[in-house]
Formats: sequence, structure tokens, C-alpha cells
Amino acid sequence: MTSARFVPTRAGIVNLYEYADQTFEFAGGRLLLRGHNTSGKTKVLELLFPFCLDGDISPARLDPFAGTAKEMKWNLTGCIEVENRTGYVWIEFERPDGSGGVERVTAGIGMKAWRDRPGVTRWYWLLHGARIGEDVPLVRPDREPVTRAGLVDALGDDGELLGSPSEYRERLRERVFGFASADEYRVMLELMRQLRRPHLSKSLDPAGVAAMLASGLPAVDDALLRRLAGGLEQLEALEAGLARTRANRTRLRAFHDRTYRAYAQALVRERGQALRSADGAARTAADALRTAASQAHCLADEEARLGAEQEQRQAEVTTLEGEERALVTSAAWASVAEVAQLGRSVQAERTAATARREAASEAVAEVVTAEAELVTAVAALETAAAGADERLDEADAVARGTGLAARAATLREQLVAGLAPVAWRDALRDLAQGAKAVLVRQGELRQAVRVADAAAARARAALETAATRLTAARALREEADAQVERERFALEDAVTGWAEALRELTLEPEEVAAVQVAAASADPVEPLLAPAVGRARVMLAGQRPARPRRRQAGRAAPATAVRERRCGGRSTCATGSPPRSERASRLRCTQRACLTRG
Repeated sequence: MTSARFVPTRAGIVNLYEYADQTFEFAGGRLLLRGHNTSGKTKVLELLFPFCLDGDISPARLDPFAGTAKEMKWNLTGCIEVENRTGYVWIEFERPDGSGGVERVTAGIGMKAWRDRPGVTRWYWLLHGARIGEDVPLVRPDREPVTRAGLVDALGDDGELLGSPSEYRERLRERVFGFASADEYRVMLELMRQLRRPHLSKSLDPAGVAAMLASGLPAVDDALLRRLAGGLEQLEALEAGLARTRANRTRLRAFHDRTYRAYAQALVRERGQALRSADGAARTAADALRTAASQAHCLADEEARLGAEQEQRQAEVTTLEGEERALVTSAAWASVAEVAQLGRSVQAERTAATARREAASEAVAEVVTAEAELVTAVAALETAAAGADERLDEADAVARGTGLAARAATLREQLVAGLAPVAWRDALRDLAQGAKAVLVRQGELRQAVRVADAAAARARAALETAATRLTAARALREEADAQVERERFALEDAVTGWAEALRELTLEPEEVAAVQVAAASADPVEPLLAPAVGRARVMLAGQRPARPRRRQAGRAAPATAVRERRCGGRSTCATGSPPRSERASRLRCTQRACLTRG
């Protein structure tokens, strides 16, 4: 904020005395008025200084001669022949604002008087920034001054209208002059009145001028004198304290040189050793801190890795959930019955395979036994040719028991024809290898059965999981359907209550149901209410009475007719409308029908 003072730059008189619209330019804050006698110099002082600064219209303060002959009303309606007259006086102040610009304040007073009425009406105003004549005109294009209302509009946001002379003086003191109190501002106004007296130089009395200036100065404050006396006493006390401080400084310096210096050196040495120890401990702690920071960094990396792995697992879970949803929505899900049938078929096949496996095991055991017996028979044939027939009979019996009777008969014929026992043994070995091939095939079948069992188990597990999810989804769907149904009923009740609460606007049950349908589907309801609004307008147009006395009857008759038309001949309450419960029931029935059609 700048510390420069405001200086007057312009002043003006509008439609007062013999001035129509006169502006006075100041030079360096000073104004020189020159002219012959009766040219209006004294009238300018009377209308501008200090009237523009205090707004006091008492004759003794207006007239530079301190007379009481002329009042402010005379300057408006007494000096010319008019019934009423409006006039303005204003003064403009400026100062630098510290940024290369100018801060401007204009203070003014508007007045209006009537010839046949006592007194003068006044209004006070301040204008900030704008200029009179350039930005804010006080004279209209028809050369008449603006009214009070016109001034308020012209000031706009840049000005302020004040209600009393005291408020006007207070705002000038704070905004322009910066006096600390109203008394100082009042002293300045009084000094200005003393100095504006005409012919002051002809009777210049230095003693009188000094007395006048002294009288314009404010009296010395007693509190200020007391503060000055107290300050002198404090100065003496400070001098005595300074002497004591100097003596204490001398004694303290001697103590320092003789005693405290050696003590301070020893203490510094001890503190230095402690500091070195603390520095070593700090270095050790820093190493430990770096080690801990490294471990923390490793742990942070591990945490990041685990977080990434967790995200990967979460992504896998999301993928599996997607696959599960795809499985639930796929065509294969519709073939769950086929999977169950396949499981039953696999179970039947497994049972049959188990039976065949048991039979094959028994056959293998019999074949092994037969092979051993055949080997024994061959050895017996090599050592005892005499008992060949008996052994052949036994071999035939064994072959018949194992289902190899045909092969055994062929071998017997070959043996009888002279086949060597070694060749017979090879033939029996071929027969045993065929039986083993049968067993290998049975093992493959058993493996296929196990694979089919595992697939069936997985299919059943997936089926059970899907069934569980389907059950949960159905439960959620049922709950959502129930919530939707409750919300729909709540909306219907709300619209029904709103329709019942209407007075001027009457809705038919079908219109209420249509509004409920539109509200439930978030569609606009204004087109649906247009017919009811039209009816209400027609009804209200018919209800306007010619006289205020018939207004109540005019309202009651159409309302009763509308209620009777809506009731359709059913029971009505005392006011002519159906009971609230009956209307709500009828509205709900109509709404159900409309919602069903929708």
C-alpha cells in the first residue's frame, strides 16, 4: 500500500447559485481564484470548502464572513425564480498507487429544495476510480442535473451512497485524510474555516495567526505526557542498570581468565572423547543400517515377486472362472445327461472287464498248470516210452479242461505218427504264448477302463461344481426378482399416493397406471400428464367466478362433479369423493392391468 497523500485535483459545482456546470482544475493540490468583486469567488469557497468535506449547511459555517443571512436553500431556489431545484458539489482527490497508476476518490453532495417547503434534502456519495463528467455524468443531455435515483444508477459498483453527514465525514476521514480520530478531523475543518476568511492579509496579526494556528492544534494528551515522564524515569533506571552490568562484566571477565578457561578446556577434552566414541558407534550403526536396508531391499524384491506371482495366480483364477463360465454356457454343458450315461456305460464295461479279467486269470492259471503238466509229460515220455498212451490220455484230459482239446488231438496224432518230443514241446510253447497275448490284451483293456473311470470322475466333479453354481445363481436370480417386485410395488404405491394427494390436477386410474409404467421404465411422464393438465385448465377456466362471494361455490361444484364422474356411481365420502382405500384399490387394479399389457 502506498504512503503518499491524496491531493485535490478537481472540484465542481452543478446547478447551484449562478453556476450551471462549473469545473475547477487544481495545480499541485492548489487552486487560485481571480476575479473582480461580486464575481463569485467567495461563493465558490462557501460551496466547496469546507462544505464538500463535512456537509454542514448551517449559515454560520457556510458564510466565510460567519454571517447568518444566507442559507443553502437560497443557493437553490432563492437566487432564481424556480419552484424546485437540484444541485451538486463535488471534489476529486488523487495519489499514486505505487504501480505507475493513480488511485482516485471523488466525494460529493447532492441537494434538492422546494420554494414552498422548508429545509434542503441532501444525499452524500463517494466514487472510487471513475471520473465525474467522463465516466459518471451529473448533467443529463437536456442540461438538467440527474436525480438521486439517476445518480445511484450512474455510480453502480464503483460508488457508495451514504446516509448522514456524520457517516460522510467518517468515510472521508478514513479513506482520504487518514486521521486517527474524529476530533483531529474536526480540528482540520475548523482551521480551514479560519484560514478562508476574506481579506486575511489586510489585517494580518502574527500573534493572532499564531493563536489561530495554536487553537487549531489538538491539545497535548495527558496520557502522552505521563508516558514521556515514565520514559525519563525508565532512562535513569537503564543508566543505573548499565553501570551495574559493566561492573558485572569486569568481574565475569576476571573469573573467566583465572578459573573458567581451564575448566572449559578440560570439559571440551572430555566431551571430544565422548564425541569420538559416539562417532564410532554411529558408524557401526550406519553399517548395520545399510545391512538392514539391503535386507529390506531384498525383502521388497521378494515381496514384489510374490505380488507378481499372486497377480499371475489371480489371472489364472480369472481364466479358470472364464473357462468355467464358458463351460456352463457351452453346448457340452447341455450334454451332461450323455456324460452320466457314459459313466454308467463305463461302469458296466468295467464290471464286464473285471469278469473277463477274472476268467482270463483263471484261464492263464490253467494254461500255466497245463504247460507244467505238459513239460512233465514230455520228460516222462523221454524216459518211459511204454507209458505214452496213458500219458497221452492224461494230456488229452488236461487239454479238454483248458479248451485246447483240438490242438492236443492234433499233437497226439503227430506224436503217434512219429513227431519228435522237442517239436511237440515247441508247439505247446506257441500255444502258451498265445494265451499270454490274450492276457496282455486284457491288461490294456483294464488300463483303458481306468482312464475311462478317471474321465468319468472328473466329469462328475465338474457336474457337481456346475450344479452348485447353478443353484447359487438361481438363488441370486430369485432374490433379485423378489427385490425388483418389491421396488415395483413401492413405486406403484408412491405414484398412487402422489395421485391421491393431487387437488387441482385430477388423474384417471388409467393415466396413473400409465405414469407408473413410464416411471418404472425411466420414460418421460410429461406427455402422459398432458390430457389431465388440459382438463384441469378447462375446469379452472370454468371455475373463475364473477364476484369473490361465489368463489367457494365455484370451486366446490366442478370438484364434486369430477369426483362423481370418477366414482362412477359407487359409494362416496362426505366430500363427494370415494374413500381413500377404495380409490387406492381401484388405482392398483388399473395399474396391474396396464403393467401386464406393457
